[in-house]
Amino acid sequence: MDDGSITLIDLQKMAKKTSIDTLKNNGLKPHDIYMLPPWHTDDAH
Repeated sequence: MDDGSITLIDLQKMAKKTSIDTLKNNGLKPHDIYMLPPWHTDDAH
């Protein structure tokens, strides 16, 4: 995810399955993205 795209990998085949470019296409970079669990309530992020 170095350019803002997310790559999905099939762990059984160890092969790239697909790529999600929605974040990249909207100009987001990895330092802009925080993946937090649903229970997280801290608004600082």
